[in-house]
Amino acid sequence: MNKDIKKLSIAERKEMLSRECAWEVRHHLSGNPHTSVEVLTKLSEDADEAVRQKVAHNPNTPTSVLEKLSRDEAWVVRWNVAKNPNTTTSILEKLSKDKNRYVRLNVASNLNTSTSILEVLSKDEYWEVRYKVAINTTTTSSTLDILSEDEDADVREAVSQRHHSSIFALERLSGDEFSGIRKCAVNNPSNIRIKEMVKVGVEENNLLYIENVKISILDMSLLRSWEYRLFDIHLRKV
Repeated sequence: MNKDIKKLSIAERKEMLSRECAWEVRHHLSGNPHTSVEVLTKLSEDADEAVRQKVAHNPNTPTSVLEKLSRDEAWVVRWNVAKNPNTTTSILEKLSKDKNRYVRLNVASNLNTSTSILEVLSKDEYWEVRYKVAINTTTTSSTLDILSEDEDADVREAVSQRHHSSIFALERLSGDEFSGIRKCAVNNPSNIRIKEMVKVGVEENNLLYIENVKISILDMSLLRSWEYRLFDIHLRKV
């Protein structure tokens, strides 16, 4: 390096490095959150996809660069764009139609993804994408209702654990074929109907029947003694 580099600002030094330095340094700069927007823009055109991948992941990368990288030929670059917290809803909408399921998986995880796109992804052919929709905190109750009938048990279990799941989804899941899902649905804090019901001591056909009673009269010690049967609760219509 020329000794005159000492006279350059930090941003100017990074600009020089991004043009002239070895791959290892470019790779480091592209992943550094303190790297300037100007240098990141330059590095987004790097011939090495590993460098572009780091730029796509960098939280300091501007939207205009993320937009360009969302069309990158390397799926791993698009995957990182879909994961970036600064990626806009419009970019995520385009990536939600990406042919690579791992890209769509990150779109389903991103909190900037619109609820309408999440509803579309709730019908994705790959269960991993649908699972990510189920655990996304911005997913609506209506979309969780759809996922409560998913063919994959992991997806249904995720819905049974979401506090935002509707009573209809939780009631459906309380009758799921898997005991773990039934138990999660019954014990979900949002399951108001079940929380307002108590055991009345009537057992038929290996099912515990409960009736609608005020929570204030709940005998918690009695209920705990029946805890191992909670996942077999059958809701009597009241």
